[in-house]
Amino acid sequence: MALKDHSLQSAVPRGTVADLSLLSEMELLSLRAQIDSMLNLGTLKDIDLGTELTVQLRTVKALQQAAGEDSETPFGQKAQTAMAVQRLLQDLVKMQTEIHNSEFAKRLEGMVIKAFTLCDAAADPTLAEALKSVKDLFFEQYESLQVQQSE
Repeated sequence: MALKDHSLQSAVPRGTVADLSLLSEMELLSLRAQIDSMLNLGTLKDIDLGTELTVQLRTVKALQQAAGEDSETPFGQKAQTAMAVQRLLQDLVKMQTEIHNSEFAKRLEGMVIKAFTLCDAAADPTLAEALKSVKDLFFEQYESLQVQQSE
């Protein structure tokens, strides 16, 4: 059995209302591609990379499943779909890690700004003890944040 043609031809005739629950995942992905092509996506900053990677992963996984179920699909093509799934998963993990690190850096930056703002207000030599307390609080929060990040 050969793989089906998964062109971008509409799975639903124009002018009809479709029960989307009756469509296969490939048909839904094809329909989404048609819709996306009709929409003005704007600039790169407007694109949700997480969503786009997730859609690509689902598309490749659907192709992988179809290739796996097809006895006439060459092994090389099956291996290519498996490698594409692996690459997309790596991209998703990398993106999640970068977002996580960015959020950590933002929180740390906020704590530093807050601590130094308080320290500037306590620059008077008579408030040296208060300055020490503020610095101690900063390092306590910093260490706590590091522990949370390692969990």
